[in-house]
Amino acid sequence: ASTWISFRLPDGLGLADLPGQIAAAAVVHGNRVELRASAATHTLGLLTAWANARGLDLPDLEARRPSLEDIYLDLTRRA
Repeated sequence: ASTWISFRLPDGLGLADLPGQIAAAAVVHGNRVELRASAATHTLGLLTAWANARGLDLPDLEARRPSLEDIYLDLTRRA
């Protein structure tokens, strides 16, 4: 099952500044980045290593499994 990962972009950064694999899967809403990861540990590792190497904090970093309601809404949007 996928894990939803979200965080707030640090000031002055955009989607293009993120690691390639993360940027390719991400959607930005204002300054909030959201993506789905099938390998959450790997994706979080890439993200946190990237942030640590640049001395950045990832405000409001969250990883969660989608609820049944989230899954239902996603399926009905695709139909």
